[in-house]
Amino acid sequence: MTFSGFSHTFEEDPVSFQHTREISITNTLDSHRKAHPVVIPLAQLRERIPDFNECCFRLKHKPFTFEPLDIPAQVHTIPGRTGRGPELVFQVDLGPKDMVTVELQYNENGDDLPDYPDRTQSFGTWYRDGSNCAWENEICGYRYYFGKIDWFGKSYPHLNLHELAPDSYHSERYWGENPFDVHKTSGLGGLGLIKDGKLTKCYGWPDEADYTHTYRAHGGGPVCAGVTITTDDTQSGKFLAEASATLFNNRYENWYTATSGQPGACISPGIRKFSDEHVTIDENAGYLFAWGMPVEKYGTTGIACVWNPSMYDGMYETEDVRFPLLRPDAEGLVRYLTLGVWYRPSSGQPDDLEPIHKLVSRLSDEYRNPVDVKIL
Repeated sequence: MTFSGFSHTFEEDPVSFQHTREISITNTLDSHRKAHPVVIPLAQLRERIPDFNECCFRLKHKPFTFEPLDIPAQVHTIPGRTGRGPELVFQVDLGPKDMVTVELQYNENGDDLPDYPDRTQSFGTWYRDGSNCAWENEICGYRYYFGKIDWFGKSYPHLNLHELAPDSYHSERYWGENPFDVHKTSGLGGLGLIKDGKLTKCYGWPDEADYTHTYRAHGGGPVCAGVTITTDDTQSGKFLAEASATLFNNRYENWYTATSGQPGACISPGIRKFSDEHVTIDENAGYLFAWGMPVEKYGTTGIACVWNPSMYDGMYETEDVRFPLLRPDAEGLVRYLTLGVWYRPSSGQPDDLEPIHKLVSRLSDEYRNPVDVKIL
């Protein structure tokens, strides 16, 4: 066996983290949580760790075993009225009633972050005419256009919206498909404002609604990405509504925050009705789930909206859309989840989608029972 006699000298300083603090995450449910998002505002973090440096840190599981792997993390900021300032975001797996302790290691003077692989990305301008914005992780993708929301199913884990040619997605391809027919509806969560029984749509084709939609991409990286859409009345310049979506790695659902410029109005994510739909609405748990195959060549699709029951004020319906009525909190905000899932047409179609219904029910449980995070 021969060994090289050459050695290399690098000018870079070795990795050094001068400080270590612990963060505990406790599962409040008697069920598993996989890749569960953990979001800690930096303002809250600095109350306990004043010298924390977001430019030089890493997270690791507390080393009960030899040299544990990093937990990919990023600092994420949502812009606009729905933003809350920069946040530390990462994901953990939790068993039933489990508590996980992670180490936050940082250098108060450093300026170097780990180069974790990108698992999410977002685009403030997308599609050939620039009328869309889009965001994705490796298992699904979403887009806004004219205030409507559409989504993409994938056949294998990868990022592909940056390479997707316009109009190449309406039939199943090897990468996946766009299996949802939005048409003139809100799609999967386009906003409606409802006050005194009157609906104001915050979406519509340009010849239907004289609105200006402003898109901003945020995030992108190992943990999460998303977009913020602001809708204004073009003629008056009046602010109508804003919604921010965040999609986490290896999860199907979007985490939304929305607000409006109409005091006293319920802020309502519109969920399109299927022509052959099977629908479950659980007002006590706080979710709407529907599945069907309205377009045979698209395969079977499932869509859902999950909300906090304490904000719920009934269901408003039109011929083609359901709007959960969500009352804003003291800050004028509502929060909810939406998701789309797909059963590819090249596979045999199921008689029911009980597994996906279970997914929605589990998300509802998790949403109503957040994890308990403590900075030790």
